Amino acid sequence: MQNSPQMTQFRRRLELQSRGIAPPTVNGVPLSSFISKGTGAGPQGKTFHMRSAVDNEFSSMISLPIYGLDHWLGAYAIQSEYDSLKKIITATNGAVLKSRTIPSFLRATLKDGTPMMEIGISTHCYATAVSVYAHECKHFADGLECRYCELEPVGKGINEWAAKQDIDKFVEAVALASQQGVRSLTITSGTFADNDVVVRELIDLVKKIKERVNISVHIQHEPVKDLSLIAETAKYADSLGIFLEILDEDIRKEICPGKSRCSRDDYIRNWEAAVAAYGKNSVNTTCILGFGEKYEKVLQSIDEFASIGVLTTLLLVRPHSNHLVNMVPSYLKHSLDDLVSLYLEAARRMHHRGLSFGVGNSAGCIGCQGCTSMVEAYEIASQEVV
Repeated sequence: MQNSPQMTQFRRRLELQSRGIAPPTVNGVPLSSFISKGTGAGPQGKTFHMRSAVDNEFSSMISLPIYGLDHWLGAYAIQSEYDSLKKIITATNGAVLKSRTIPSFLRATLKDGTPMMEIGISTHCYATAVSVYAHECKHFADGLECRYCELEPVGKGINEWAAKQDIDKFVEAVALASQQGVRSLTITSGTFADNDVVVRELIDLVKKIKERVNISVHIQHEPVKDLSLIAETAKYADSLGIFLEILDEDIRKEICPGKSRCSRDDYIRNWEAAVAAYGKNSVNTTCILGFGEKYEKVLQSIDEFASIGVLTTLLLVRPHSNHLVNMVPSYLKHSLDDLVSLYLEAARRMHHRGLSFGVGNSAGCIGCQGCTSMVEAYEIASQEVV
């Protein structure tokens, strides 16, 4: 598999996601409209169809950062050129990207005249949409927000979205999106109160969505004290994410000072309850890379979580927040081979435990994986002779 088309595709993808690309140019002039506006980890970036090295078709999708020339990570970005006629970007690492059509529902309005854009539903890869129920987080109020997060500055500040969604408007917006090809929805939320209160409100929201719309739903929340709430969410939601985010405890306390007040044991108890309610391959967590973590520690944790039945998605931090100005992610200080080895070994350990990613089928983030290279790593790892 070392020189196979699958490996080529995987390496190209991982390199794009770790380094990002410079704004594509036309006649030497950078196209500023392509520059990523978001920050954090995962999907904050631009989404494209990616030509496969396996079948030469645009059969996969990818979300990746595009850094402006003035961004401190611009020095690491892969150069690219843009064909405005074909709407294709060619990166110097051999990847070919095709701009996707923006769904028309994003320009629609609700019955009361509210623009869809105010609801904050955005489209990611593989007909998956995402929205935030509450752009308000108690960790910001305490000055203990996750250092990569801009939930409040972007949601409530730049976009002027409501601190908390109006449920009826939200359901109407989801219905509009589902009529135009969105097959699945991820709902995440700020932690605006006690975690149990947040989940009770998410239950009410997803219940109303399911009463009106035939769409799979993935929800994300912090660990709860009342574990019976997780079984209640499973009556309406199709998959669940409870994100530890950082797998090294010392680094987690530094990067997620508010969330880290919830112990790792609390996460494990919640995951066990979630797997019992949702089943294997329907519960996931994330590991954000780039803060100097030791890869062996990461792999040990992934194996532990997989033994419970929990998938781990490896994500690459996309620094832009005030806390991370001028930060160079640790993976950029090492070779691409190190990242390749980490992803492949993580995939092997999950495959060994009988876990798999269901892209295009599973709900929300589990069925998308556009902002990571886990699926490509898993396809290679699962084909290896044991």
